[in-house]
Amino acid sequence: MNFYDTLLAKTLAGGSGSGINPTGTLNILSNGDYNVKSYASAHVAVPQPAGSVILSANGDYDIASYASAKVSVPEPTGTYSISANGTYDVTNYSEAFVGVSGGGGGGDDFKGLIERTISGSIYDSAVSYIGTAAFKRCQQITETDFPNCSYIASNAFEGCIRLTKAVFPQCVTIHEGVFSSCTSLNTISFPICETISYAAFSGCGKLSEAIFPSCISVDQDAFANCTSLANISFPVCKIIGTRGFSKCTKLTSVNFPSCSYIDNSAFFSCTSLGTISFPVCSHIGMSAFARCSNLTEVSFPSLTSIGSSAFTYCSALVSVYLLNSVVASIPNAFVFNESPIKTGTGSIYVKASLYNDWITANNWSAYSARFVSLTDEQIAAL
Repeated sequence: MNFYDTLLAKTLAGGSGSGINPTGTLNILSNGDYNVKSYASAHVAVPQPAGSVILSANGDYDIASYASAKVSVPEPTGTYSISANGTYDVTNYSEAFVGVSGGGGGGDDFKGLIERTISGSIYDSAVSYIGTAAFKRCQQITETDFPNCSYIASNAFEGCIRLTKAVFPQCVTIHEGVFSSCTSLNTISFPICETISYAAFSGCGKLSEAIFPSCISVDQDAFANCTSLANISFPVCKIIGTRGFSKCTKLTSVNFPSCSYIDNSAFFSCTSLGTISFPVCSHIGMSAFARCSNLTEVSFPSLTSIGSSAFTYCSALVSVYLLNSVVASIPNAFVFNESPIKTGTGSIYVKASLYNDWITANNWSAYSARFVSLTDEQIAAL
């Protein structure tokens, strides 16, 4: 110990040059710094640590006087039931059961529960509302079933990378980003959902089928980059937003019998689409089907306007049926650029009664050689 240096140099030599002879003995009973100039010797009797302390709870402890410490903090056990919104300490529980109804429990209300305590399959019949980011990036959830939930707020399950199944039989609205980047999600059921908001399912790379029998509108990027999505059915949907299904590279079948409006890039780069029909669609936005490289035939019997580059780089497109009763407007002659319709091997089929109007119409005249007129009898036979 450091104080022996002082003793050896100044006290054990029997004196110093000061003229004062050290006498007596200094008894030292505890660790510390001491002035030993006036002592001839020092007796050190500092007790050694002895005994053992048992630590049974998390915290800060002074264990200087103990020879050993036994740590016996119990592991979290049991289930903590949460039935109201709020912030909870779940340190002593191994899991939490969330049964909040009618008000949501999103955001920070679930902080601390998500990564450690909520896992596996979640079923809760009491929940009617799921709040913003309630389960965001909860990476242990595999399935969800909320039979009475009617509302899912923004980003509620975003980034739940192990979530494979989502069942919401009473959900009417899916808000933005709810299942975004749920990369394992492959089964969904929303039989009465009416609205799918921005990026709700974007990046769900394993989702292969989307059937929404009651959905009226699909918002921007709702299913963008769902690279396994092969079959979609939206029998009452009226609007498909910008990039709604863009880069769904395995999409082969679409069913939109009620859709009247397709926004910009809605099906951009859906490279597996072969044949499509939108019987009541009146508008196709800019680049709506651009780079659909396997698209061979399209039918739009109600079309009134087509955006620029709507079918550019559709390298297999040979048949376009525009059998409506008016000539659809186009802003320029780039609609079919880099496709057989532009290069001279494809055909645009129109009603015989409007043939002359089509070939002389603004910007359509560039495709005049590609028009084929069909009689009513020929149309009926299609």
